[in-house]
Order: sequence, then C-alpha cells, then structure tokens
Amino acid sequence: MTLTLRPLRADDTARIKQWPRYEGVHQQMDYALRDGGWLDTFAGEPDTFCYGAEAGDSLVGFGLLIGVEREAELRLAVHPRCLGVGLGEQLALGLLARAFGDHGVAEIGLIVRQNNHPARKLYEKLGFRQIGETTRPVMGKEVDFWAMSLACDRFLHGRKRI
Repeated sequence: MTLTLRPLRADDTARIKQWPRYEGVHQQMDYALRDGGWLDTFAGEPDTFCYGAEAGDSLVGFGLLIGVEREAELRLAVHPRCLGVGLGEQLALGLLARAFGDHGVAEIGLIVRQNNHPARKLYEKLGFRQIGETTRPVMGKEVDFWAMSLACDRFLHGRKRI
C-alpha cells in the first residue's frame, strides 16, 4: 500500500474521530484521536503543519509537525485497522522529508511511551536516538516516555540504507 501525504482538511478531523478504538498496546493512544486530542489541541496553531495520509481514497493516517522552526516535534497516528503493515514507517518518512526538506527543520524530536516497543523500534530504524526520559501527565495520569531526536544530516545519511 502506497501513501500520499497531503495537508489535512477540516473534514478529516471529523472522520478521524470516527475511527474505531485502538486495541492492545495502542489502546493507550486512543485519546489522541478523540475530542480534545491532538487535532483539537494543535490544528490551527501557528507553526504547526497537519498532514493526512491517504491510500487510494482512504484516509489511513495523519501526522503533525509542531513548532516548525529549527526544531520540531513529530506526532503520527495510523488508522487502527491499518496497524502492522508498514504504514507508520511510510508516514514517518513522508513527514520527515517534509520537515527537513520543505520546512527547513534541522532537528526533529518526539516522545514515545516506554511500553510502546513497536513505535520505539520504528523510530530507531529511522535513525532516532534516545536522548533522555521524561514523565508527563496524559489524561490525568503520569506516563513515562523516552525522549528521542533525529538531526537532518543523520536522516539524510540514514535514508540511503532504508
């Protein structure tokens, strides 16, 4: 399945909020798709770019580049029924290419829950390195995260082997 990245449209938010619930290790991320989640929090903010990922006519994921200047934060989500087939990697690669190419970002940071091993494995494959740990409140609970970072030059060098 090949993805096409495009700017997220206003009607996409309502569609995403109708996606089925995440299950298993991803269940903890379901809040990001719902009212008060990532799109309600960040869409429309200055220096935030929101992208939809389409496979054919279906919206199968979305991603955010937050604080696009020299350094940005990456967030991405894949449709719950499309997990485990490589779409997360395609979406991340597309977002990184946009950040480093179109937006001139020098470094991308992100946080990943410490119990979300599939996501950490993906980010490491893409060249991200752990730079620390942090605990942050999410939906009223303290959650442990790994902080990870990827510099533009590392991404461009590492892309040749991906």
